[in-house]
Amino acid sequence: MAQIPESDSGCSPGILPRERNVCCRRDDFDGSAYSAAGILATFSSAKIKKALSAYQLSREMDFETPPGSRPTLNSYLLWIAKNRDVPAASLWVPVPFYLMTNEDPTAHKKALEFLDKRMELGLDYSAIDTSIKKQNEKLRRLRLSSEEIDGYIGKLESNQRLSEEERENLVKGIGDYLRKRNN
Repeated sequence: MAQIPESDSGCSPGILPRERNVCCRRDDFDGSAYSAAGILATFSSAKIKKALSAYQLSREMDFETPPGSRPTLNSYLLWIAKNRDVPAASLWVPVPFYLMTNEDPTAHKKALEFLDKRMELGLDYSAIDTSIKKQNEKLRRLRLSSEEIDGYIGKLESNQRLSEEERENLVKGIGDYLRKRNN
C-alpha cells in the first residue's frame, strides 16, 4: 500500500496524495482531457463561443441529450437561449468518475475560481479549501484502510485502466466510505 503523509499532502487542489512529495493528477483517469482551465463549455451560438475563446475553455464539447432521454436542464436552457437569440454558455467541470455519486469540492472550487476571476467577485475560498482538505484526508484514510481501493487508485495513477467491475467497486467503495464519514 502507498505510504501517504499524515497531514495535508501539499499537492495542489485536484491532486490526490499518493506518496510523500509525489502528487498525481486527479482527472477521471480514463483519457478525458482537461483544457488549460480545466473547464468544458457548451454554447448557445457560435458568436458566444467565439466571444469566450479568450478564457481557455475547452470549446470543442458538443453535448446532446441521448435519443429517448429527457434533456438535462443545461441543454434545455441552452436550447431556450438559442431560440431567443440570447448568448449563453454552460460550464462543465470534470469530476473523477469515482466521485460521481458524491460532492467534489475541488470541482466546485474550480468553477467558482473561473467565475471569480472573470467577474472580480473577490470570493473567500477558506470554507471550500477546508472541505477539499477534509475530503482529501478521508480519501487518504480510505486508501490506508483498504488495500482494494488503494490498489485501484494505484492502477489509475500508473495510467492503467480498470475493468468495469473494478470501476464499479471503486465508485461503490469510495461512495459508501464518504457517505458514512459525512453523516
